[in-house]
Amino acid sequence: MIARAWFKSICSVAAVVVIGFASNLLTARALGPEGRGSYSAVILLTTLVSGLAQFGFGQAFVFASRADKNLDQRGLFWKCSATVLLSAVVIGQLFLMLAPRLSGGHAILAIIFCTSFSLYTLYVSAAQLQSDLNVYNIGKLLFPSLSLIVFIFGFLGQWLTLEYALTAQTFLSIVCSVVLVVIILKKIIRKTGEVSKTAVSKNAAVSFVPLALRYHLVVVLGLVTTNLDKVYLLLRGGLGDFGLYSVAVSTSRLIGAIQETASTALFSHFAGRETGDPKDTILMVFRMTLLPLLAVAAIISLASTHLIVFVFGRNFGAAALPFNILLFESVIGGASWILAQQFNATGRPGVVLTRQLAAVLPVLFLIPFLSQENLTVTLALLLLLGSCIRLVVTLLMYRIILAQPIPSIAPSKADLKLASKIIGERLSAKHRRYE
Repeated sequence: MIARAWFKSICSVAAVVVIGFASNLLTARALGPEGRGSYSAVILLTTLVSGLAQFGFGQAFVFASRADKNLDQRGLFWKCSATVLLSAVVIGQLFLMLAPRLSGGHAILAIIFCTSFSLYTLYVSAAQLQSDLNVYNIGKLLFPSLSLIVFIFGFLGQWLTLEYALTAQTFLSIVCSVVLVVIILKKIIRKTGEVSKTAVSKNAAVSFVPLALRYHLVVVLGLVTTNLDKVYLLLRGGLGDFGLYSVAVSTSRLIGAIQETASTALFSHFAGRETGDPKDTILMVFRMTLLPLLAVAAIISLASTHLIVFVFGRNFGAAALPFNILLFESVIGGASWILAQQFNATGRPGVVLTRQLAAVLPVLFLIPFLSQENLTVTLALLLLLGSCIRLVVTLLMYRIILAQPIPSIAPSKADLKLASKIIGERLSAKHRRYE
């Protein structure tokens, strides 16, 4: 089941990788470094607001729905939606009061985009309740696919401006949220009649909130770890540098999409289930992704200078070095997140929180002492340090908390045989389908 879900998700991720790359290309070419910097500032605002407004509801909703079969899913779903909606408006306004530069000069549009995208993020996360991840994959693909179509029309018509991009994506995030709500209510969430009238108790509500907040603390620390560099650069550097760095970051993240998908599949399959220890499966996925993706990162980095200039233009040539560093940072960070699903899926996000703290504290300590020269490279190195710390701490947690040997990073023969078997089964199934 999990192999099938992961296979489907990898296919959707391959599409997301291509779509994300194409969108980066179009916006960089059309807007230039400074315009791309302004656009990236709004995207950064949206990322921070949507992350902070979630309150861990998506993951907690999946876990609680599995753990409590009498849970009123629909009632809880709408309460979570209302809370995220209001929170996004308030948090977005606070951010713009503290840092108006984040709006890219379009404050009202930025707030609407943040709010609608926050709901979209919640619904994509809640769709993990479906173990085969079909709706989740549709949700992950829907917004970037429609955005790319809009960007292509804008680019060809030479009206791909900052205002055009933000207006289109705001409208699309609203449409995608509505579509996901309809699908989730019809396909995933139990009908109200299937829940007894006495099923929703105060105890269920009370247990949900602390669990959600524990998941949320992990997400908040993750937001700090992965976005502190961008906030610092936006406030201390120019929009041109921020545009270069944003291209480096967004392009480097494409390599980590496979690990992100694996983590989602692991959590979706094991969260809230009383049977089955996820450890062996998690370790197998960890071993099968870390070294191969590091090798891919090394190969890409050898040609990165020519690649960046060829794809984005000579104005973005300075993004090549931070891009190289961030490739490895993305793979190492993704590997540590796969390992962390052992604790997330078993309802122990507090353990993951400790890991996040261990990584973010050195970064917070070092960032005030950074040299202003080559700031984009220095920030990329700082992110790499944080990812390495998270990986080391997570490996040690298996030894200290689970009383297990420190996980190996090299794939075993059994891993290779299993991967070969899964791929063979999928290819055979596809071949039979077309016979």
